[in-house]
Amino acid sequence: MKYALIGDIHSQFDKMKAASEYAVKNGYTPVFLGDLFDSRNGKSESLEVYLHARKLERNVGAVVIASNHQDKLRRFLSGHPIDLNQSPELVSTIQDLSGVDPDELLDWLTNLPFGFVFVEGGKEYRCSHAYFSSLVKIPETRPYKVGYKDLTKKTRSWMLYGKRNKDGSRLYWWNRANPNPWVRVAGHYHNVTIEIENNNLVLDGCCGDWHGELPLYLVDKGELLLF
Repeated sequence: MKYALIGDIHSQFDKMKAASEYAVKNGYTPVFLGDLFDSRNGKSESLEVYLHARKLERNVGAVVIASNHQDKLRRFLSGHPIDLNQSPELVSTIQDLSGVDPDELLDWLTNLPFGFVFVEGGKEYRCSHAYFSSLVKIPETRPYKVGYKDLTKKTRSWMLYGKRNKDGSRLYWWNRANPNPWVRVAGHYHNVTIEIENNNLVLDGCCGDWHGELPLYLVDKGELLLF
């Protein structure tokens, strides 16, 4: 199986559709690295994004990984207190998805994998939204979807929100070589960094900002496309 890794979408359906259709047409299974929702540019198409993701899951086995923005929506639907005055992007998402059965949506969000592990071209890739820790113990099965029970509270948080330095600042882990024999893959960080030789791959083209792009990475070719 060939995989195409797709970065943060942030409710931009046109870009999602173009990238995923390119992938599927060329025989790739899309792997979405999270943050499907919460636009930052005034154009919010969360419903279309949601329906397209579900369609791709059913029809071609696409993988959608849990993320911090999706988790905020999950917590809102679960009744956790969320200050919507501080989350205008989430308000737009909630409005977009108002016609979706909330129980169906919550069930989907709750059961998204925290990570996805696969092998292609003799190389293993470990994907999460923000940080795939070497502390995560997973079985030998490949491909493998990393679930809630595979993780501790700490590693779940790292997968969704990223790891922090001791002073609380964000850890930019891709600035140093990953010593593990697998490629650490993420979105989340508002940049695109491809250093396969150092086992690091970050795919977030700021899609959802005014001039952002959606990155698509074809694993077998090592090719990056922007939509």
